Amino acid sequence: MKFAAHRVPGLVVVAAAILLGVTLGSPAATLTLLPDADTMLSEYFPENNFGAMPFANSGSTRMLTRNRALFRFDVAGHLPAGARIRSASLILEVVGQPAEPFASGRFNLHRLLKPWGEGTKTNAPGGGAGQGSPATTGEATWTHRFAFTTNTWTSPGAAATNDFVAEPSSGVTVFGVDQSPYTIPSADRLVADLQLWLDQPATNFGWILVCEHEGTPFTARRFGTREDPLNAPRLEIEYDLPVRIDSVQRAGTQTTLSFLVEPGWVYTVEFANGLPPGGWQSLAHISPASQPLRVSVTDFTPAPQRFYRLVRRMP
Repeated sequence: MKFAAHRVPGLVVVAAAILLGVTLGSPAATLTLLPDADTMLSEYFPENNFGAMPFANSGSTRMLTRNRALFRFDVAGHLPAGARIRSASLILEVVGQPAEPFASGRFNLHRLLKPWGEGTKTNAPGGGAGQGSPATTGEATWTHRFAFTTNTWTSPGAAATNDFVAEPSSGVTVFGVDQSPYTIPSADRLVADLQLWLDQPATNFGWILVCEHEGTPFTARRFGTREDPLNAPRLEIEYDLPVRIDSVQRAGTQTTLSFLVEPGWVYTVEFANGLPPGGWQSLAHISPASQPLRVSVTDFTPAPQRFYRLVRRMP
């Protein structure tokens, strides 16, 4: 375990660098998120936007024109800072498939590296389903991340390596509507994407959903978007709540540590007189609370150097 220390006069206070604490044997908290933005890119309608459509296409048509869907989830806006993500999966509803005999295909999520504008366009009056409408300034299209600006995709439809990470974060093979919903399962890269977006929200540009078999006709599928509440994508996340000592005060020979405890957990403040520690010793034990509480623990007999950590366990 790595440690980060900060110095109080005559004393060093330390906690685990990742969480400023340790969680042992705990069940994860769970959260389900809906997208805060989604749209699609259409090679057949390269100047159109689809930001308000109730579905987003991905895959290839009978003419081998390609479609790609974009999804973004506000991870940092809903998870507590410092949380550690254990696993995550994305559930997608297929709401449409080709009328002709369709081809199955594997659909992969790739982390986007550049921002894009969701837009507000839906079908123009008299237009066919899934045609969208001509984009206005700032809306994503097949050619532009933000229409009528200099912010184009590196190549139309977004380019691997430049516009999105070439390696997929995770994926799933998609058949027909009858087998819907489809779950893109948790994977190390998928979890890493979400942890990055939680720790560094400015990097969150979402995912692009790309069919591996874009050279095969009839792989195109319609996936429900946030504009269709009954069929919207659902990102299911399991995570550990942050554990940290967030205040340290020194008065004479006394050191007071403060932290927030969540209901239903047992907390222990432990100390060691050296680093790396020869063994952690218990300083204080906090029984499960019925509601969130701020707790202070004072060490009255500190050594010239002492290290602390906060450990959380299930009762």
